[in-house]
Amino acid sequence: MKMKINAGKTHISGVAAVAALTGAAAYVIFLFWLARRADFDIKRYSLSFICVFLFVFAILELVPAVESAWNVKKTFVDFSRPVVVYFFIALWVLFIDSIFVTWAFSSLNGPGGLTKALEGVWYNTIDANNYAEIATNWYYPVKGSDLFYKIVFFPLYPIIMRAVYLVIRSLPAAGMAVSGIFAYMSGVMIYKLAALPAVFNGNDGKQADGDKRTLRAVKYAFIFPPAFFLMVPMTESLFLFTTLAFFYFLLKKKYAVSAAFAFLAALSRSQGIILVIPFIFEFIADARANGGKLNAGRFIKRGALVLAAPAGFLIYLGINYQFFGDPFQFLTYEKTHWGNVTGYFWDTVNYLKDNFFGYLHSGQTNAALGVAVPNIAAVAAVILIIAIGAKKLRASVTLYALAYFVMSFGLSWLLSGPRYASCLFPLPLVLANITNGRRKTDIILTCLSAAFYVAYLYMFMTKNFGVV
Repeated sequence: MKMKINAGKTHISGVAAVAALTGAAAYVIFLFWLARRADFDIKRYSLSFICVFLFVFAILELVPAVESAWNVKKTFVDFSRPVVVYFFIALWVLFIDSIFVTWAFSSLNGPGGLTKALEGVWYNTIDANNYAEIATNWYYPVKGSDLFYKIVFFPLYPIIMRAVYLVIRSLPAAGMAVSGIFAYMSGVMIYKLAALPAVFNGNDGKQADGDKRTLRAVKYAFIFPPAFFLMVPMTESLFLFTTLAFFYFLLKKKYAVSAAFAFLAALSRSQGIILVIPFIFEFIADARANGGKLNAGRFIKRGALVLAAPAGFLIYLGINYQFFGDPFQFLTYEKTHWGNVTGYFWDTVNYLKDNFFGYLHSGQTNAALGVAVPNIAAVAAVILIIAIGAKKLRASVTLYALAYFVMSFGLSWLLSGPRYASCLFPLPLVLANITNGRRKTDIILTCLSAAFYVAYLYMFMTKNFGVV
């Protein structure tokens, strides 16, 4: 099937569109069929994968013949149109989820359905089991097990997970559904946010190359090396969506809606509390733009909205107090169970470097490559990208990025730096902006990011590199 690319538009016929949708539908039906196999074995069903691939390929290859026979006239489809972008975001999320489902079944020992397969990979690899336990039994402690320490995990994700579970009756599947939905919604929101001229400063506030920058922002958000964590049953995609929605409505001066998302972000992760900083900044900027005038009523109203994020965090502290009599019990368990205390980010890279050489000297090559190197790279990449984009992004966005960096990477035992970076949305905005009019730079960054994405996903799925 031949397509002619021209200025962000593609010549495509209705026949080609129907063929693409049919192929996608066949792929999704196959995945649902596969998920219901209790006897899944990757070798047994390898021919099924090949048959589906060839079937979809044949459908797409049939398009030119049908167009020729029917003398179909091709029309322009603008791939920068929101509806088209949203469609491809959904396809990408489904694609990564299908990889995870296939991985789960291929790792299954003995008979079992979807729930058992997903439990096998998620509950033994990452913190998904803790969110599932909260979704099931709330924060009631189970002494003598790790579940006693689940208070360190924030409540909003397991609440939503529980609601979805009531429909599909599988907790790990509910977790994947929640993460997939919010990953998709995050893609939509970053597209909408990147389209706001207010996000960029100076001349960069104008789209230098049409809608391509917004498309690149979405691209870099989803091919960022640790971005697959957005589809994993943890809180990353939920937090990313709430922070994106917060900034989108904040910059559109819909402060009440923005405050609501700040409240939800603070119930998702501890970093939600720092949304107070851009909130206050934008209120001051708005007041100065109006000659510094702010009547008492408006001052009180906006002051109340600023408290939205602290209110969400206070609810979490209240849960700590309810179960342990100490609103800051989570800090105690962070220290005693994970060895994590608040530190300085400039020390983080120092001990990560020492850990790298320590792993090598002790023969733990996989830990050096899967833990030390990615975390060092995450710290370096995040602060470098923030520094590069500081002049180009709106000040409130950069302030948020800096505060997030200090809070997330200034830990005494950083294990998940890349995962934390996956939901820091200013990063893809900067990458999209610095590639304006630089096609070669864009191609290089895209290829590097995609290559590291595949490598890091591989290390995560093999479970041998300590990627969490």
